[in-house]
Amino acid sequence: MQRPIWRLGAALAVALGIVAACGGGDKPTEEEPELLLSATPRQINDRGQAAQLTITATNADGSAGTGDVTVVTPAGALGNSDTEEKLNLANGKATTSFTCDKTADAKCAGSVRIEATWGSTTGTVTVTVSSGSTGDGGTPDGGTGNPDGGSGSGDGGTTITVVSSKSSVFTSVGDFAEITATLTGSGNTPKVGESITFDTTVGGLQVSQSDTPAQSVQASTNSAGKAVVRLVESGPAGTASVRARHTASGAQASVSVKITNIQQITHSSTTCGGTPCTIMGTKSSGFNEQSQVSFKVVDSTSQPVPGVTVTFSIPNPPGGTTVSPSATTNAQGIATAIVSSGPSIGAIVVHAVAIAGRVEVDSPNIGIRGAKVANKGFSLACKTINIGVYTSPNPPALYTVACDVKVQDRYLNPVGTGTTVNFKVEAGNITNSVATKAYSPTGNNADEGKGSVNFSTEGALPVDVDPLEADDAQFPIKRDREPRGPKGQLTANPRDGLVTVLAYTRGEEWFDDGNTNGIRDPGEQFYDQGEPFVDNNDNGVRDPGETYIDEAPADGQWNGPNGVWDNDTSIWVETRILYTGKPTLDPTHTYILPNVFSGNCGDTNPPPLGKGETTTVRMYFGDDFFNRPQAQGTSFSATHKATKGSVKVASAGFQDGYGFGYVRELFSTSTGQACLTTSPICVYKVYFTSWGGGYVSDATITGAARTDTQSCQSDEATFSTTVLGTTTGAQTIGAIE
Repeated sequence: MQRPIWRLGAALAVALGIVAACGGGDKPTEEEPELLLSATPRQINDRGQAAQLTITATNADGSAGTGDVTVVTPAGALGNSDTEEKLNLANGKATTSFTCDKTADAKCAGSVRIEATWGSTTGTVTVTVSSGSTGDGGTPDGGTGNPDGGSGSGDGGTTITVVSSKSSVFTSVGDFAEITATLTGSGNTPKVGESITFDTTVGGLQVSQSDTPAQSVQASTNSAGKAVVRLVESGPAGTASVRARHTASGAQASVSVKITNIQQITHSSTTCGGTPCTIMGTKSSGFNEQSQVSFKVVDSTSQPVPGVTVTFSIPNPPGGTTVSPSATTNAQGIATAIVSSGPSIGAIVVHAVAIAGRVEVDSPNIGIRGAKVANKGFSLACKTINIGVYTSPNPPALYTVACDVKVQDRYLNPVGTGTTVNFKVEAGNITNSVATKAYSPTGNNADEGKGSVNFSTEGALPVDVDPLEADDAQFPIKRDREPRGPKGQLTANPRDGLVTVLAYTRGEEWFDDGNTNGIRDPGEQFYDQGEPFVDNNDNGVRDPGETYIDEAPADGQWNGPNGVWDNDTSIWVETRILYTGKPTLDPTHTYILPNVFSGNCGDTNPPPLGKGETTTVRMYFGDDFFNRPQAQGTSFSATHKATKGSVKVASAGFQDGYGFGYVRELFSTSTGQACLTTSPICVYKVYFTSWGGGYVSDATITGAARTDTQSCQSDEATFSTTVLGTTTGAQTIGAIE
């Protein structure tokens, strides 16, 4: 239950060191618990000086209280840098600090009533916050000495009091405390112009900052009867007893100030926007462009050191990355560096120095990485292009293909945030999304910005499309007429086997930031894109019925490139996988060119293949769609009927590929020609050029040795391919001299 009002007043009287008589009301019952809250000192400045708060909790039976105490202040901050702090009682006691910096909180002025609650019992204390340098010499209070000082009396009713602006002075950092002696006469009247002698047992004293420190100095009282000197460290640590004496009256008083060493500085935290982080984004990426790197300074007793200057630097920073040069530790001994990223990536540490050469430390590694994906650096590639899906009697034959995606920013740096990339396919099946590899501050980052996803052939087959006609005007390479032939009720052609694979994510349209200011300036080239779509018929245009991603903008319709640079939009990239079958054994799909590799014996135009001569032929093993077979599980062989000369397949190994000309590249929107560095806006286009028709490789037929004496022989060369255990062959005829 809450204590009676008079008892709370008594608690405040104890906290303030005041002897008071409490009257009125009944004597409190012994069964009630008690909570006392005190502050030392009770008057602080509004520039960050600290008061120590001490909480004492006593149970009704007189034993030490246990549990948690909640302390709340209406202004300033407690020891946890917040206005509310929960403390755990140890032997009935708990401590924290209170500061009130007016630059951070406009309410830091006048009386601040701080309240502590323990169960249903409360205690309060009032701290006066004054502007300017009230009692503040050097830096904010950070120790546990006795800055309140003492008082003494002399002859004639003269009284002297002495106080210190702080309880501790720290060595090697230029720290000091102001020692103030106040001299009054009878009626508490200030005595003006009187000489006060100050001496100290440890450290040195100065009347002004430029003076050489001495163990004894003299200063005169001002119109308020005050004489002020500075206590500075002069080498050894210890507790300084500073005495102020008024020789004329004999009045004297002393105050104790601890002079202590700064022992250590450690990294405390790295945050971005208040959240712990290990990675920052490059300038203008919109991701963690600034971080706060905090360090804690403690003395030789492991207590926080407030008010000391900590300097910061970044060894070999990436271009444009900066750090604030210094900061002053707060009441908890914390100093915070502000890091701002530039346009270049790298890995940094912040070097913090409290005492040069003695008390220094590095922060953990912080990565400055690409953070916003640009469409220029967005790529998708599948490890196998040609797969034998139509080799099964009942397609699709089941295959799994790994596809790799990579995300880069506008400067082509890997994006290290762990980006979610989404996928759609025309046929088959694919994982909906994958997260690319994020930057690791301690691990291997060779795969940063990369991700892998598996494409499966299980599911629908690709869309049947109409064959393309020749286009001699196509830029930059003319298009040949696409091969075609009947297949049931359909007209088969190579593009019937193409499967479009789409990858998309949120990012920006790339622009040429030549001045690296992170802003797209007028005239800087950019790559324009419309909404992502699955190009089923491979014509580079979104046709009715083709799947699209309605998010740039989401308005229920597909939107193409808008001619405006978009910094937050849906960007995408596409690739294609080719479904193929086994070679079709007919003269339209499987053949050797030329069909006649030489003249017959006795012919002169053309003659038989001469001694020591070699001719090259081309092998075509097309499937139903005039596409060459897959590379895996495919081999070639060659035989001939002549007893001299030789035949050989020229290629050392059959390589994966489409077998026809497929290109995706950039074009200028203003000219329709190639995208040049001077083109204002460019867009991606897909086009086709030549068609392989099932071409797989060259082969050679070599004539007899020059020393051969046999007569000319007719020859028939057979070149065969074996695809997944099925062999198909084609012949060419001629003669060998």
